[in-house]
Amino acid sequence: MGSFYLDESIQTRAGFIVGAFVYSGRDLTPSVFSALEKSGLKPGVDEFKSGAHMANNPEQKQLRNYLSALLLNARVGVVVVPASDRPMLGVEALCCL
Repeated sequence: MGSFYLDESIQTRAGFIVGAFVYSGRDLTPSVFSALEKSGLKPGVDEFKSGAHMANNPEQKQLRNYLSALLLNARVGVVVVPASDRPMLGVEALCCL
């Protein structure tokens, strides 16, 4: 059985939430932790910040490249809901899935 992952970005000023699903036939956690370490970041403490200015943040830029490579063998889905539906994000995410 594979692994599902969901991460969301809450865009309060824009009025929406975008969630990204990733499905992989294998557990990606060790690979993500390895990518964090190779980028000089700490697993369990640091995370990828898609809104970070990459030119000013070489660690995030390198991490983005490592994570992008992991997605080559995964399936990706997206859910977008109004920010006002935040309390229902879990339900909406399951419906999307």
